[in-house]
Amino acid sequence: MKFLIDAQLPPSLVQWLRSVGCEAEHVEEMALRNAEDRAIRDHAVSNGFVLLTKDRDFVPAAESTATDLQVVWIRTGNISNRVLFQRLAADWTRVLAHLETGVRIVELR
Repeated sequence: MKFLIDAQLPPSLVQWLRSVGCEAEHVEEMALRNAEDRAIRDHAVSNGFVLLTKDRDFVPAAESTATDLQVVWIRTGNISNRVLFQRLAADWTRVLAHLETGVRIVELR
């Protein structure tokens, strides 16, 4: 599975995702760090990425049948990268299982 990581999340998340067998890119690597949400969404959809984000603004697009966008919505608030990675590790199997069944929005709290 391929993941595009939004700007509010650390670029080091790319390495974590790759270490668990996923493909990953950060918006910074794709020259999309300062892009509008629509450009990020369009890039994710056209390139088959699931978007990892803390930004609620992507949720309506994922709910819409007009796009094929899938979103992992990280709703943990401000936490350290160490805690973020621990939370992801604890829930990653569940997150992947939901995405693989076609769930369009998976929340991580």
